[in-house]
Amino acid sequence: MARALRRDGAEVDAMVLPGHLEKARTPCDFGTLTDAIGHAMDEGGPYDAVVAHCVSASPIPWLLAEGHSAPRVVMLSTPLDLRQLVYVGAQQFGITGACRDAFLYWVNRYGGRHDILRDWRPVARARTEPLLLLHARTDHAAPIADVEELARTWPGARLQVFETSDHNGILSNACAIAEVAAFVRADEEATVALRACSSKG
Repeated sequence: MARALRRDGAEVDAMVLPGHLEKARTPCDFGTLTDAIGHAMDEGGPYDAVVAHCVSASPIPWLLAEGHSAPRVVMLSTPLDLRQLVYVGAQQFGITGACRDAFLYWVNRYGGRHDILRDWRPVARARTEPLLLLHARTDHAAPIADVEELARTWPGARLQVFETSDHNGILSNACAIAEVAAFVRADEEATVALRACSSKG
């Protein structure tokens, strides 16, 4: 996607999440992630758009509400119910029952001031930035119903659903890449033309 945007004439900065470059990886909690994205938006920008995938996209509404700037926003495969996402992680480690709830408590507490259980709806209702949501119908990590609700809640948001991609596969989907490029350059005619392509996945 970054290569395609560059070919389209955009300058692209890519963010590697905190701790992921270290030989012995450090924990990358939601608070560290959110603060790092906010810092990148402030120090690397100003940007014409922010494009984020998975849990990196989850804090974007709050970052905008806190005053970090992004005139246009793209959120791909975004989990909004982070409680459920933590439960998916717990399941992968075989954590169930009361232990699962304790796991959720400590994951949330580890993130500091960034509460993963807070309601995103009031923040989304107040946003005015153009928002493009790209999502696969069969996304295993982020239920599509949550993103459909975000599209209804965020004024001016547009949701494009892909029938054949999955949670990560959407990042290499040619239609998704073309749609992001058109949205970033605010090319509404190209965006409309791409909808038929996108609907086929």
